[in-house]
Amino acid sequence: MKKVVILIADEHHDLEVWYPLLRFKEAGWTVITAGIDSKKSY
Repeated sequence: MKKVVILIADEHHDLEVWYPLLRFKEAGWTVITAGIDSKKSY
């Protein structure tokens, strides 16, 4: 099983997350998104 983590922080652009997320999922990878602050919503 292939896994990848996409890190999300303040001032990110939506496409910087969605484009790679969708491409990795299409390629069969398990995608985990993580932020730098556990109590914050990105």
